Amino acid sequence: MECQTLERYDENGNPVYKLKKKFDTLDQAIAHAKIVNSNDHVIHKVVAYKCKICYKYHVGRNGSILKDKQRDKYKKERSW
Repeated sequence: MECQTLERYDENGNPVYKLKKKFDTLDQAIAHAKIVNSNDHVIHKVVAYKCKICYKYHVGRNGSILKDKQRDKYKKERSW
């Protein structure tokens, strides 16, 4: 089963969906969330969660605002 999320609405007001990115393990999803959270343009914190539909892991916003201190921590953890 393919999990989808709302991307936008087209010119006629119809919803346009995109596929969610899947991760096989929680560790992979957490690593991706840390990369996303380290970007300067991200406002809302992104977290990993297990999907009740496909039983894989996805990342999504949890509603909290990402603070600069947290973003700096994620930037330091990036190893490239």
